[in-house]
Amino acid sequence: MCKDKNGAQYIIEMQVDPTQGFEKRAQYYAAKAYGRQPNRGKEGKYSDLKEVIFIAIADYKLFPNKEDYISRHVILDKKTYEHDLKDFSFTFIELPKFKKIEWKS
Repeated sequence: MCKDKNGAQYIIEMQVDPTQGFEKRAQYYAAKAYGRQPNRGKEGKYSDLKEVIFIAIADYKLFPNKEDYISRHVILDKKTYEHDLKDFSFTFIELPKFKKIEWKS
């Protein structure tokens, strides 16, 4: 895990072997990182909690029904699709879906 200058936490994981429940594990790791943040200030304000960004690079298809090699996931309101809860985001890169293009000079 690493942090940027604003305190946002990044969890970056490479996954070679297919693992059942990997998506759940990603959410679990993000939730743990969020909950482990130290209380900031005298009153430990929840408003001081920083964003957690999970990035996974997988050498297998995590989401077989999705065509694109990259998928981005956030928490949305089910009715309006508004992105009000912004502290969690997940990016999954599925290498087998990546299309290589040969460049000719």
